[in-house]
Amino acid sequence: MTLDSSATSASPLTEAELSFKFACIWSAKGKFTQAIAGFEKTLELQPDHVQAAIHLDYIRQQQRWLQAQPNPKPLPDNPNGKLNLGVQKTLVAHRCGWNFAIHALRSLHNPQGILFDGFLEDSFLWQARTSGQKRNPYTQPWVGFLHNPPAMPSWFYQQDSPQALFTQANWQESLKSCVGLFTLSEYFAQWLRTQVDLPVSALIYPTEIPELQFSYDRFLANPSKKIIQLGWWLRKLASIYQLPIATNNPLGYQKIKLNPAFTTEAEDQLQQLVAKQIEVEQITLNPVFLENTQEVNHVSNQRYDELLSENIGFIHLYDASANTALIECISRATPLLVNPLPAVIEYLGEEYPLYFNTLAEAAEKAMDLDLIQKTHQYLKACPTREKLSAEYFAASMQASEVYQRIKL
Repeated sequence: MTLDSSATSASPLTEAELSFKFACIWSAKGKFTQAIAGFEKTLELQPDHVQAAIHLDYIRQQQRWLQAQPNPKPLPDNPNGKLNLGVQKTLVAHRCGWNFAIHALRSLHNPQGILFDGFLEDSFLWQARTSGQKRNPYTQPWVGFLHNPPAMPSWFYQQDSPQALFTQANWQESLKSCVGLFTLSEYFAQWLRTQVDLPVSALIYPTEIPELQFSYDRFLANPSKKIIQLGWWLRKLASIYQLPIATNNPLGYQKIKLNPAFTTEAEDQLQQLVAKQIEVEQITLNPVFLENTQEVNHVSNQRYDELLSENIGFIHLYDASANTALIECISRATPLLVNPLPAVIEYLGEEYPLYFNTLAEAAEKAMDLDLIQKTHQYLKACPTREKLSAEYFAASMQASEVYQRIKL
């Protein structure tokens, strides 16, 4: 019997895919000029290549951050630093996100320092699922960050929860050589202290403060005002469809569900999460409110900044430790409708004007122009806003109990 070769071998890569793969290799090696050229070529060959556009934004941002430093090396050595940063997990689809935080710690890098793992969920959970092989336990002294909070719904990637992590034998073995753990909220730190006999230090999640800020006047003049659902992780993703704001509302709002392209399968994953929420919570979507909701796929960093400069944000969370969309709105003073979870209150304070407990309350507050202006002014003076810089993050790390306990 003769086998059809097309059935037994993968289709050859297109020129665009080859260019993209080589650009990713250059990027991994820190060769930004070659990587940028490769991603640009990919987009010339295939203008709708979303991942190439995302990676190009990411590399240009990294390059800009480095050029702003006194020492523009990707990872300069500091003999007085205590952290061996090595290769860290970053999330390319974020506007700044965890990438900015890791970049902020460059000044503390010492190749002779303690092993530092900035994304423990990736190391002990995600990599095991994607590769099929569990990582060996850490046996040398180490410190690291945990990100996922303790109240994740059972159906929302529960396999990535801290409870799931703590059942792993390699994690339990690694804890024997752990010097301490870091979180991005005191809420999560308090929970962790009940689970481990180790110091746990909470730091404030840093981010870039862009030049383009929210403008209340620009918002007022915007003829197509939007309420934008930001992000996806631990969000009640169907809430934007449920938000009771119809097409002919007094302020002309259109609701936007902004879908990040965090993987090539992101669209399917997001649809599945919405469907699961509707099933579990027995939601019936009102066609009147559904009609006023548009889905928008991943946008460039520039477009993202533009959107947050003249519209308001919306996130409805199941749980949170720190939240990228939240700090991005604080940094821009962009009014954000959000439910008052403990970690959210840590960042925004008790008196934040746009907290909501029901979607009806969220819709009512979105229609109150005075409240939106008040929220903008509140965010401009928010104490957390002064603590979002890279310098503050690095200084907080150095002053933390866990860092102080590191002995080299």
